[in-house]
Amino acid sequence: MSLSSILGKARSAPQPVPAQNITQALNKFVESREKPFIFIQSNQDALSSNVASGVIIIQSPSMRHGERGLVKDLNVNFTTVAGTVRIVKVQGYTGQILVDVVRGINASTSGTGDTVLEEGEAIAVLGQSAGAGVFSVFFSGSVIRTDV
Repeated sequence: MSLSSILGKARSAPQPVPAQNITQALNKFVESREKPFIFIQSNQDALSSNVASGVIIIQSPSMRHGERGLVKDLNVNFTTVAGTVRIVKVQGYTGQILVDVVRGINASTSGTGDTVLEEGEAIAVLGQSAGAGVFSVFFSGSVIRTDV
Protein backbone atom coordinates (compact mmCIF):
# COMPACT_ATOMS: atom_id res chain seq x y z
CA MET A 1 0.00 0.00 0.00
CA SER A 2 1.39 3.42 -0.93
CA LEU A 3 1.69 6.34 1.47
CA SER A 4 -0.62 8.51 -0.69
CA SER A 5 -3.40 5.92 -0.58
CA ILE A 6 -3.17 5.75 3.24
CA LEU A 7 -3.20 9.58 3.58
CA GLY A 8 -6.06 9.86 1.08
CA LYS A 9 -8.22 7.53 3.16
CA ALA A 10 -7.40 9.34 6.39
CA ARG A 11 -8.48 12.71 4.93
CA SER A 12 -11.80 11.59 3.50
CA ALA A 13 -14.88 12.59 5.52
CA PRO A 14 -16.67 9.80 7.32
CA GLN A 15 -19.98 8.81 5.76
CA PRO A 16 -23.11 9.48 7.87
CA VAL A 17 -24.55 6.50 9.61
CA PRO A 18 -27.92 5.50 8.07
CA ALA A 19 -29.65 6.09 11.43
CA GLN A 20 -28.53 9.76 11.32
CA ASN A 21 -30.05 10.14 7.84
CA ILE A 22 -33.35 8.67 9.02
CA THR A 23 -33.42 10.92 12.09
CA GLN A 24 -32.75 14.00 9.96
CA ALA A 25 -35.47 13.02 7.49
CA LEU A 26 -37.97 12.43 10.31
CA ASN A 27 -37.14 15.80 11.91
CA LYS A 28 -37.70 17.59 8.59
CA PHE A 29 -40.98 15.74 8.12
CA VAL A 30 -42.21 16.69 11.61
CA GLU A 31 -41.18 20.34 11.13
CA SER A 32 -43.03 20.54 7.78
CA ARG A 33 -46.37 19.32 9.20
CA GLU A 34 -49.27 21.69 9.93
CA LYS A 35 -49.45 22.79 13.56
CA PRO A 36 -52.73 24.07 15.07
CA PHE A 37 -52.67 27.82 15.68
CA ILE A 38 -55.01 30.45 17.13
CA PHE A 39 -54.61 33.65 15.11
CA ILE A 40 -56.95 35.89 17.12
CA GLN A 41 -58.79 35.16 20.36
CA SER A 42 -60.37 38.13 22.08
CA ASN A 43 -61.80 35.94 24.89
CA GLN A 44 -64.38 37.88 26.85
CA ASP A 45 -62.77 41.22 25.96
CA ALA A 46 -65.46 43.43 24.50
CA LEU A 47 -64.29 44.87 21.19
CA SER A 48 -66.09 47.95 19.88
CA SER A 49 -67.16 48.56 16.31
CA ASN A 50 -67.49 52.27 17.11
CA VAL A 51 -64.40 53.28 15.11
CA ALA A 52 -63.79 55.09 11.84
CA SER A 53 -63.65 53.14 8.61
CA GLY A 54 -60.28 51.44 8.06
CA VAL A 55 -59.16 51.49 11.72
CA ILE A 56 -57.65 48.18 12.89
CA ILE A 57 -59.62 46.90 15.89
CA ILE A 58 -57.65 43.68 16.47
CA GLN A 59 -54.87 41.95 14.50
CA SER A 60 -53.14 38.57 14.57
CA PRO A 61 -49.38 38.18 14.92
CA SER A 62 -47.49 38.46 11.62
CA MET A 63 -46.21 35.28 10.01
CA ARG A 64 -42.49 34.99 10.67
CA HIS A 65 -39.73 34.08 8.24
CA GLY A 66 -40.33 30.55 6.95
CA GLU A 67 -43.98 30.38 8.06
CA ARG A 68 -47.26 30.14 6.17
CA GLY A 69 -50.55 30.52 8.02
CA LEU A 70 -53.83 28.89 7.00
CA VAL A 71 -56.81 30.62 8.65
CA LYS A 72 -59.54 27.97 8.49
CA ASP A 73 -62.18 29.16 10.97
CA LEU A 74 -63.47 32.74 11.30
CA ASN A 75 -65.91 33.71 14.07
CA VAL A 76 -67.20 37.21 14.86
CA ASN A 77 -69.83 37.21 17.62
CA PHE A 78 -71.78 40.41 18.27
CA THR A 79 -73.41 40.83 21.71
CA THR A 80 -74.62 44.35 20.89
CA VAL A 81 -75.36 44.73 17.19
CA ALA A 82 -74.44 48.11 15.71
CA GLY A 83 -71.81 49.24 13.25
CA THR A 84 -70.07 47.16 10.62
CA VAL A 85 -66.65 45.50 10.52
CA ARG A 86 -64.64 43.67 7.88
CA ILE A 87 -61.95 40.99 7.92
CA VAL A 88 -58.82 41.74 5.90
CA LYS A 89 -55.31 40.49 5.19
CA VAL A 90 -52.76 43.14 6.15
CA GLN A 91 -49.04 43.65 5.87
CA GLY A 92 -48.42 42.85 9.52
CA TYR A 93 -45.75 45.40 10.33
CA THR A 94 -47.29 48.37 8.55
CA GLY A 95 -51.01 47.57 8.77
CA GLN A 96 -51.39 48.18 5.03
CA ILE A 97 -54.53 46.44 3.75
CA LEU A 98 -53.67 43.77 1.17
CA VAL A 99 -57.10 42.28 0.44
CA ASP A 100 -60.60 42.09 1.91
CA VAL A 101 -61.55 38.62 3.11
CA VAL A 102 -65.12 39.39 4.28
CA ARG A 103 -66.88 42.78 4.18
CA GLY A 104 -70.07 44.07 5.74
CA ILE A 105 -70.18 42.04 8.96
CA ASN A 106 -72.87 43.56 11.20
CA ALA A 107 -74.18 40.48 13.02
CA SER A 108 -72.67 37.29 14.42
CA THR A 109 -70.90 35.47 11.61
CA SER A 110 -68.98 32.21 11.33
CA GLY A 111 -67.25 30.78 8.33
CA THR A 112 -64.65 28.35 7.13
CA GLY A 113 -62.10 28.54 4.37
CA ASP A 114 -58.38 28.66 3.80
CA THR A 115 -57.14 32.22 3.90
CA VAL A 116 -53.38 31.94 3.33
CA LEU A 117 -51.02 34.26 5.19
CA GLU A 118 -47.49 34.44 3.82
CA GLU A 119 -44.39 35.71 5.61
CA GLY A 120 -45.02 39.19 7.08
CA GLU A 121 -48.80 39.03 6.62
CA ALA A 122 -51.52 39.01 9.30
CA ILE A 123 -55.29 38.86 9.49
CA ALA A 124 -57.22 41.69 11.13
CA VAL A 125 -60.66 43.04 11.90
CA LEU A 126 -61.20 46.64 10.77
CA GLY A 127 -63.99 49.09 11.28
CA GLN A 128 -66.14 49.59 8.20
CA SER A 129 -68.90 51.88 9.50
CA ALA A 130 -69.11 53.26 13.03
CA GLY A 131 -71.74 52.09 15.49
CA ALA A 132 -71.84 51.23 19.17
CA GLY A 133 -71.56 47.49 18.57
CA VAL A 134 -69.76 45.10 20.90
CA PHE A 135 -68.28 41.84 19.64
CA SER A 136 -65.66 39.14 20.19
CA VAL A 137 -63.43 37.34 17.69
CA PHE A 138 -61.92 33.87 17.34
CA PHE A 139 -59.86 32.90 14.26
CA SER A 140 -58.03 29.57 14.16
CA GLY A 141 -56.22 27.36 11.70
CA SER A 142 -52.68 26.11 11.32
CA VAL A 143 -49.12 27.19 10.61
CA ILE A 144 -46.71 25.39 8.30
CA ARG A 145 -42.92 25.76 8.20
CA THR A 146 -41.84 26.51 4.63
CA ASP A 147 -38.07 26.64 5.11
CA VAL A 148 -37.36 23.04 6.11
